[in-house]
Amino acid sequence: MFERIPHNSADISGDLKVKEYALSHEKHGLTQFMAFLNELARQKKRRQLLKVGRFLEIGSGPGFLTKIMADRFPQAEINALELSPHMIAMAKKVVSRTQPSSRVRFIEGSVDNLCFMAHLGKFDLVYSTFSLHHWEYPVKAIKSMYHALRRGGLMMLHDLKRVSWLYSLPSQDGFISSIRAAYRPAEIKKMMALAGIKDFRIKTPFPYFWHTILIEK
Repeated sequence: MFERIPHNSADISGDLKVKEYALSHEKHGLTQFMAFLNELARQKKRRQLLKVGRFLEIGSGPGFLTKIMADRFPQAEINALELSPHMIAMAKKVVSRTQPSSRVRFIEGSVDNLCFMAHLGKFDLVYSTFSLHHWEYPVKAIKSMYHALRRGGLMMLHDLKRVSWLYSLPSQDGFISSIRAAYRPAEIKKMMALAGIKDFRIKTPFPYFWHTILIEK
């Protein structure tokens, strides 16, 4: 069995590293977020709250998904949580291209800090993309996100999936390292059980090396 190898990514801080990281994100554009956005569009059709609700993004990075969400949901309040102040500075520049600062709020902090998260209030949509495999304490983070979810709200965790045909490639680049650190569906089910969450679904769209976990409250 191809065992999970935790991904100890380098600290991305300082203007130069953040700019390089942001350029990489911008190069791939919508492609990396397309499966998440397609699933969100399906959920939007059946959930009125997603059109005008209060959103919380965990791990917003350089802000490209934050900008897309603000553009696609013009009536929603977007709150973006990020650990790195350098990333937040970059994200503010990215989002300001099309959105007034009053519509999007960037917050420096950690999803692991339950007290801090509690002060943020409740949200109709809580989501995170490509962060799950990085978290040192994923069950704690999942619990924290779930507690931030309003009754009737939706939580979405979108991340890579560990698959054998990519795991075995000799490449040592960041993508392959992330694949090796990603979780299998059975492992995610165990996390949900430990977090006390029963109402969830795991969807694995083409090309099958990522999945979206949908959690309802």
